[in-house]
Amino acid sequence: MTAAYPGDEYASPGHPHGATLQPKSLFAQIYEVASTSISTVINAARRFARTRWNSRAPGDSVAATATATVTDTASRSESATAPGDRSSSSLLKALLGVLRPREDGKGLSSLQRGLFGVLAAFFAIHPVFWFLETKVGIPQQITSTSMVLCVVGLFATALALPWMRLPGQEERTRAERLGATIIVWVFIALAPRFIWELPWLFFFDKIKEGVLNQSLWTYMWAPVLMGGDARYLNGDPLVVTMEWIAVVVGAFELYAIIQFFRNGKRFTVNQLGLIMSGMVVEVTLPAVYFGVEIANKLENMSSPVEMWVKFVLLNLLWCTMPILTFVWGLRRIGSQDLAVKF
Repeated sequence: MTAAYPGDEYASPGHPHGATLQPKSLFAQIYEVASTSISTVINAARRFARTRWNSRAPGDSVAATATATVTDTASRSESATAPGDRSSSSLLKALLGVLRPREDGKGLSSLQRGLFGVLAAFFAIHPVFWFLETKVGIPQQITSTSMVLCVVGLFATALALPWMRLPGQEERTRAERLGATIIVWVFIALAPRFIWELPWLFFFDKIKEGVLNQSLWTYMWAPVLMGGDARYLNGDPLVVTMEWIAVVVGAFELYAIIQFFRNGKRFTVNQLGLIMSGMVVEVTLPAVYFGVEIANKLENMSSPVEMWVKFVLLNLLWCTMPILTFVWGLRRIGSQDLAVKF
């Protein structure tokens, strides 16, 4: 059999593509619960947005109405859930309670709640696409490429949140929105370091085995290892070295952003300098990453579509946003304007 993707020659013969979906299988039940939970969150968000923009009552009335809306939505979801699945609804209610704004104004801002929603969506899409590929039988190239497009869309959504007219940031200036965008980008740059790359470095063999066996827990890495870049499947020494550099630099950036929040959302010159230094590395590593592969005539890419989506589009932000962040940091240090509204 001809391998469609790098590493297919190692796959087990019992490939689940084309398998018949069992109506009451465990995975089907998990999928139903996940779909119900996601739908509940979406409906609650829509009702909250409708209440927020249609109401002309004072802020406390709006918050109270939104609280009642969210509680009512979660309660109806719980009552419609089977007894064995009520723990999921309870967890959802608790999560919505944490994300709800507090009356004293010290809770999460609308921007921060939006970012938590993007993060939740990021983790939620993995089991969905894994289910579509392994249980429904949709080809791996379609599911993995579609998931990468969704991830890029989530990145773009997160970067767009500071520019939206969310509650509490309607009167922000362009400079304030740009500053919030930079902080969002720092989080986007750090997330893959510690969620994707660090586990790949420490548990490479286990992750590779799980990807080849189509395990759910390793599906986060599957789109890149299978059809994205064979260097990640084979543990290419250059890629391993670059990822270790990225993780070490990311640790300094993480320290700086933690201190930023501890200082009341204000950088010191040294902390902002760490972020700017990290951005130099952030833009240099993709240059090496792209340059080596282009010099090797893209031999690790499996198809033109996956090359453009998984190799170019997915890394595009890392080729542009570090430059913007560095310039922004220079201007902030020059003006000694080191506080950022976030």
